[in-house]
Amino acid sequence: MKRFFSFLFFMFLAICILTEPTACIGYARDALLLWFLKILPTLFPFMVISGVIIRMNLTSCFPSAGVYGTLVGFFCGFPMGALTACTMYEEKQITQKEAEYLCAFTNNMGPVYFCSYVLPTLGITNKLPYLAVMYGIPLLYGLFLRKTTYQSCDFQKLPSGSHVSLLNAIDASIQQAIASITRLGGYLILLQTLYILPELFIRLIGHFPLAIRLPLSFLQSFLCCLLEITGGIAKMSAYPPLCVLALLPLGGLSFILQAGSILKNAGLSLPVYLMHKLIQTVLIFAFYIVIIHAGF
Repeated sequence: MKRFFSFLFFMFLAICILTEPTACIGYARDALLLWFLKILPTLFPFMVISGVIIRMNLTSCFPSAGVYGTLVGFFCGFPMGALTACTMYEEKQITQKEAEYLCAFTNNMGPVYFCSYVLPTLGITNKLPYLAVMYGIPLLYGLFLRKTTYQSCDFQKLPSGSHVSLLNAIDASIQQAIASITRLGGYLILLQTLYILPELFIRLIGHFPLAIRLPLSFLQSFLCCLLEITGGIAKMSAYPPLCVLALLPLGGLSFILQAGSILKNAGLSLPVYLMHKLIQTVLIFAFYIVIIHAGF
């Protein structure tokens, strides 16, 4: 029965794409340009450099591998937090429990993208309070987990030294970065192509008399954000910022699928990751309400 409904669902998606080719091509083109012009040149070098640092065991220059994973996750942005933690686990520099702990709070939207695109698009000029909430809550949550659930994670410092040659480290890091950045682009294009679903849904319910009372344009934009938030932010620019800010910690379906793919390769649990993300989403949402009501 599950296979049957899965078949029907994907057949329905295929029919939607085939019946609305112009709109779907436009959505896919926008996603491809976003990936090629913004994400690829921004993330790919960091993926390679981080991979080389891990494979050559240069993380031993930091107080612990956990410190390195936290710094990369917070400063480089999604999906570097999860990718770095999983790579360190695969290279046996941290335990599976420690990788799970790092993924719980470091896999966030990058601060550069948040400050340079998200906040200006939402019309927010006083960036500091929003920046403090967006990254302060995950950091405090990570400290809380460190003293409670993940108290056993000690992140013992490894002895310095290179396990592989520089050439081999670069080669392996490039291969991993290509696979990761291509996967990211694939999810981005697929999920933005599925923007056609909210569009068709709004068209359908628009024919019902009671639909005139519904905020159809807002509903379509919000559903697009739930599918793929990177492209959906601009669609929500005309609405209250809180509607988008509440979704940023979780990141929409595209971010969840990408994180799930990275975690699966390392044998980590997606439900555990989602649980921590949902808790942080609730906390961040509550603090955003406070600072918005305070007039920031």
